Amino acid sequence: MDRLWTIIKKEFLHIWRDPRTLALLLALPGVLLVLLGYGISYESKNIPMAVADFSKSDASRQFIEKYTASGDFNFKYDVLSTDDLLNLIDQDKVDVALVIPEDFGRNVDTNETVKVQFYINGASEPSEIQTIQLKLTAISGNIAQEILVEQINRSGQASGLALPVEGLTKILYNPDSKSQLFMIPGLIPIILQVQALILSALAIVREREQRTMEQRCILCNVASFGGEAPTEGSLVEGDPQEPQATPPRLPATPSGVTDSPTVKLPG
Repeated sequence: MDRLWTIIKKEFLHIWRDPRTLALLLALPGVLLVLLGYGISYESKNIPMAVADFSKSDASRQFIEKYTASGDFNFKYDVLSTDDLLNLIDQDKVDVALVIPEDFGRNVDTNETVKVQFYINGASEPSEIQTIQLKLTAISGNIAQEILVEQINRSGQASGLALPVEGLTKILYNPDSKSQLFMIPGLIPIILQVQALILSALAIVREREQRTMEQRCILCNVASFGGEAPTEGSLVEGDPQEPQATPPRLPATPSGVTDSPTVKLPG
């Protein structure tokens, strides 16, 4: 345990003394949180919208305001023909186009059914297209319900009438449905894993540059077998407390005697 604490302390000192590693350790998590938490958003807000209002009545203006009041749609273009709407979609300037017929206000006042036309840019992401469709359907249903209640009130038949079922929805923990509150807590453990991998790689590279990687491997192997871990000086220069054994010397040969045998030639 003491060796482990010593290695941890050494790594912290290396990181503290190296400005580049310290900056990478502190700045990288913040940058990743900002980019992935706020740069990547799944919310569909301020969707560009173009409108061709042929009615020009109070009812049509209130109808348009219902779509822009929630902040989901941004009314950017008011055109005079359907061809201009289609051109804006072809130029990818808007994602939604609305066509209000000329008899919109008159039919609403006379309790008749009115049909409005929506155009959606299909070149967008499929999930975004589905989100736009759901928002348009929900807002249209709410507007139709409000107009129906107003028509009933004008007819004088509203006494004793009420909606049979009224559903109340309450969102807990994230009432505004912000994607940052969903993304950032999940990104924190992922970023910590990435930081651990980066610091491990930097530690290995630093040991390689200092040529002390082999010493660390020997220390780990000796400690894992329960042996006595040698010091760094003994690995390089030898242990001064234990002198190295010298090889045994051969006995000296007498003078005039050679080590090689003498060969006599015949004759």
